[in-house]
Amino acid sequence: MNRKQRRAARARAGGGPATGLPAGPSTGAWQAELYNQAVMHHHAGAFGEAERCYRQLLAAVPRHAEAHGRLGAVLMRQGKTAEAISRFEHALSLQPDMFEAHANLAQACLWSGQGERAIEAACRALELKETPQSRAMFTQCIAFARFSEDNGRFRRLVLPAGFKAASARRRSHAGPLRPI
Repeated sequence: MNRKQRRAARARAGGGPATGLPAGPSTGAWQAELYNQAVMHHHAGAFGEAERCYRQLLAAVPRHAEAHGRLGAVLMRQGKTAEAISRFEHALSLQPDMFEAHANLAQACLWSGQGERAIEAACRALELKETPQSRAMFTQCIAFARFSEDNGRFRRLVLPAGFKAASARRRSHAGPLRPI
């Protein structure tokens, strides 16, 4: 086995110089530590460092739905809304019932002017977990869809079939919204 083959084998095993991960049985612990560091940087407001840690983790574990969702939240805070939307969608393709990804996707779509997509994501987030923040996000999406201009005409709101109207009528005093 030559050096290139050994590196490829180590990469498939989840460790070694080819991936930047330490080799051996501690790989899972290393990934957990990197994830914890990323979350710590994220909460501290060090978004560049958090982004680097999340990307490094995702290079090693591309199916880590939570990391995709949190990377999307970091990207939103940095103003990279289009990339954040794709990260939220990827997280949801891996874990469809992830409340935070639906709520953040709703906000990202709202920020990028995609009112209908924002309403769909906000409805799904509200179905998964009803919180003051999810109710406020839903209310914001409704207001945007009702009153945004599209070619000089006001668009009409169409709620998904089966949605509970009671949730739409609730008011929230959750304060300003930011990514979850």
